[in-house]
Amino acid sequence: MGTILLIVLGIAAIFGIGTFIFSRETDPAKRTKEATDAAAGGAMLSVGCLIHCLIQAIPFLIGLFLIGLILRSCS
Repeated sequence: MGTILLIVLGIAAIFGIGTFIFSRETDPAKRTKEATDAAAGGAMLSVGCLIHCLIQAIPFLIGLFLIGLILRSCS
């Protein structure tokens, strides 16, 4: 769980720092707000990808379970 949290925070940091460095805003407050928005977006993106991977794994696990039941009944 800790590794997943570090990955999410790392992706958020990459998005935030990248936006802060390459921002075209000259006002520091606007630049910081833009960077925090990008960091939040990066965190949501990575969590969304993780949830999508988990949801896609459920039918696969159900299929493996059913194959295991069928193979047990055959022997």
